[in-house]
Amino acid sequence: MALEIVVDILEEVENPGLLAMTAERAARLALEMAGAGDQEGELGIVLAGSQYVQGLNREYRGEDYDTDVLAFSMREPGEGEPKTELPGDILGDVVVSLPTAARQAGEYGHDLALEVGLLVAHGVLHLLGYRDDTPAGEELMWEKQREVLARLGGPGAMD
Repeated sequence: MALEIVVDILEEVENPGLLAMTAERAARLALEMAGAGDQEGELGIVLAGSQYVQGLNREYRGEDYDTDVLAFSMREPGEGEPKTELPGDILGDVVVSLPTAARQAGEYGHDLALEVGLLVAHGVLHLLGYRDDTPAGEELMWEKQREVLARLGGPGAMD
């Protein structure tokens, strides 16, 4: 069984097919760069609006603001077993705020699809246990993200 990636787009956007394809490709590249390319199970990616993401951020993190990406693991930290009794191995969900991604894409000077790819890669790395709350962890995550960006056709570095 291979990894099934389901991309849901909850906002009206131009070229949703491109965003969905880029999100899935970025997720697979992040898994590959992290040495988990043979991951089996399911991964959900949700591209949503600000209110949706803010609601999730408030409910699950206690932070009442929109943020660019949220990652919801179905595994306990440090364990390989799923948190739930659902059939199969569910890696988790990555939720991207499209309005925030669009704003950041403008700030960085690239298109929305590339920013969505970066944010999906970031979320997937979190699902795999990568942490960016220390300088060393942040550098390791950015190293992997730069590799994903280069493979997606974007700049190799975005510091």
